Amino acid sequence: MQPPAESSPSVLPRWLAPVLCTLAGLGWSVYIIGLEPLLPGSIEWMVQDDWAQPLFGWLYSRTSPWSLPMGDSSGYLYPLGTSLAYMDATPWWSTLFKPLSPLLPLTFQIHGPWLALCFSLQGLFGALLVSRLSPRPLHQVLGGMLFVMSPALAMRLGHLSLCAHWLVLASLWLHLRPLPDARAASRTLGLAAFFVVLAAGVHVYLATMALALALGLVLRLWRVQGLLSGARAGAWAAGLSGSALGVMALFGYFSRATTSASGFNHYSSNLLTFINQGGMSRFLPEIPTGGGQYEGAAYLGLGVLLVGFASLGVLLAKREHFGPLLPPGLWPLLTVCGLMALFAFSARFQFAGWTVLSFQRASEVVLAPLARVFRSSGRFIWPLHYLLILGAIAGLLRVLRNRPAWAAAALGLAVVLQGAEVPAQDCCRARFTPHVRPVPGGDATWALAKGTYQHLALYPATRVDGAGRGCPGLFTNSELLPYAWQAWLNGMTFNSGYVARLDAPATLATCEREEADVQAGRLSPDTLYVVHAQVAESFLASTAGHAACGRVDGVLVCVSSEVQGPFREALAREPVTADVARDTP
Repeated sequence: MQPPAESSPSVLPRWLAPVLCTLAGLGWSVYIIGLEPLLPGSIEWMVQDDWAQPLFGWLYSRTSPWSLPMGDSSGYLYPLGTSLAYMDATPWWSTLFKPLSPLLPLTFQIHGPWLALCFSLQGLFGALLVSRLSPRPLHQVLGGMLFVMSPALAMRLGHLSLCAHWLVLASLWLHLRPLPDARAASRTLGLAAFFVVLAAGVHVYLATMALALALGLVLRLWRVQGLLSGARAGAWAAGLSGSALGVMALFGYFSRATTSASGFNHYSSNLLTFINQGGMSRFLPEIPTGGGQYEGAAYLGLGVLLVGFASLGVLLAKREHFGPLLPPGLWPLLTVCGLMALFAFSARFQFAGWTVLSFQRASEVVLAPLARVFRSSGRFIWPLHYLLILGAIAGLLRVLRNRPAWAAAALGLAVVLQGAEVPAQDCCRARFTPHVRPVPGGDATWALAKGTYQHLALYPATRVDGAGRGCPGLFTNSELLPYAWQAWLNGMTFNSGYVARLDAPATLATCEREEADVQAGRLSPDTLYVVHAQVAESFLASTAGHAACGRVDGVLVCVSSEVQGPFREALAREPVTADVARDTP
């Protein structure tokens, strides 16, 4: 996949196409998401679903003291605490803004701008990738747009940190850079290390993909091009791996939580993933798949599919004219992407809704360590997804190498099809409409607790991770989010929440201690208790004589009777006792 030998027929500067495609990526993000979620002052859309994790990770981290590991969010899931690493809060990005926190408005989210950045960088590296295939700026912009408009990227909008697909594109781009000598090879490996370090502070899945692609580059430089000796290749491989692990340790990936989880084989990729539109097409029907296989969604898009199949047909039919289908020397890249794709399919290969191959028993021995850490194995389909988009563009430019205007027209048609196909309102924009109680808001009584109470505790506490471990409690995720907001808004810690991973034994032990304290009537004087309706009567009976209780926003809220203050006075205006709770329907 090297660019043609011809010099560029354009006098336009080389940087113009990447810049234009970067702006096009920003424009596409506004089109499918809407402008308001991208604005830092817009926060309501994040207090719902999985978006709440990065929001509260950032908020509680911005007010936590600097510490090691970095990214501490000790005020969330108090007293255990958690970190940015397990709240999908993009540790590098959140840490970048933390020193600015005193200067930022109180209501300020950083993840809408993060999405805009991800789509913009997707355009930048998409254009850079296509620049290795064609020197023509128009080809680069149109080809780069096909990467921006990838359905696989839009499908990840539910997990904000995982939208950094540009890290995969950057890693692929390094494989296509010209490497004439050992000095150029070292510079490229330095860039690979840079992207691995970046990815390690974004998300562990992306870090693993970037590292695997970087190791594939080391293999190519050693075995294919001979620019590295075996010793130097080993040193680079160790250095790249150590860099990734070091950054992950820096951000607390190995503390306060277990790194293993269940779900492998469920959160996989389907064999039809590249052609199954998964709700991303106005024109094609959706093919039923396994329940968790949205994690491995990698639909290429109608424009890419048409370009790819048409070009492949011509190349196969006239291979004596066009030569070998694949360029030499890229087998390390193809091998790495292929192995990650096989892992994405898991140990149970499914075609639509049917299992066509299963080796689950063997996988328990061979893949067990990886399966426990990377339960959502389907995500590892992304490198091959983007390699296929690149291959479709390369095939088109190869078939039409003597007709650049036709190639531009074909790429333009693919972009139009790709854009027209996406039901932006249904698939994306509607998801950013808030559907829970608006924040900031709620009863003004909450603000009276500021300064008197240091902790807001739900009773019973709800602390769970993605595998359902921890203390399920009684509050649903949507029910607890407004209280997490009120706790942070008024400078208090919060004892509940949903995170990616947690230390289940420590969590259970903490919940049991909290339950024992309440049953014994021991209420902490610096804690405000929000009591679920199902246990209100038993809570009041256990804490009779020790608690002052009332209703705020329609829920039972109690504090220790030892402490006086404006919040307790507000509760006393409509006191609630065990007798009142028993008589309340």
